[in-house]
Amino acid sequence: GMNKIDGAIEQLEESVKRAPQRAGIFTNLGVLQLTRGDRTGAEATFRKGAEVNPRSPDARLALANLYSATGRPQRAEEELVEALKLDDTHVLANRAMAALRAQQGESAAAEAHLRKAAAFSSDDDDKLALADHLFVTERAEEAEAIVRTIATSNSPRANAARMRLATLALRQSKPTEAK
Repeated sequence: GMNKIDGAIEQLEESVKRAPQRAGIFTNLGVLQLTRGDRTGAEATFRKGAEVNPRSPDARLALANLYSATGRPQRAEEELVEALKLDDTHVLANRAMAALRAQQGESAAAEAHLRKAAAFSSDDDDKLALADHLFVTERAEEAEAIVRTIATSNSPRANAARMRLATLALRQSKPTEAK
């Protein structure tokens, strides 16, 4: 429980002293602080990570996620913009920006980030998220093509894709008239 988290935090604090230039240490430490309920400490740690590693999109993304979770969408957006300036192909930053743009009602901007996440992602979850967006925005043909490709592959997400195709087929079938 908490003793393990406290122990891990102590180890990471030691690592920070030994190798402060490693952005991942700050991200991990901040996440553990959040797990312990220490939002203020986590924010300070994530900020320090971004300061020590100004070229790290992960440090910016960690801050953005914290701001998002604590109801500060403006600050989240600023950090995501910075993260994407550092690496515009960053899958998680594009995914987070897509969610933010969707919340703001900016469908086209959300889609652009979903497309970027799908293009650079190592799994099919981002492609399925893009397909879901396309279904919702009345572009079923493009969505179906994406989903069909995944459904007929050996992807771990093939079953999820097949379920989407089945759902789509049900929606498109017209109920027959009772005689």
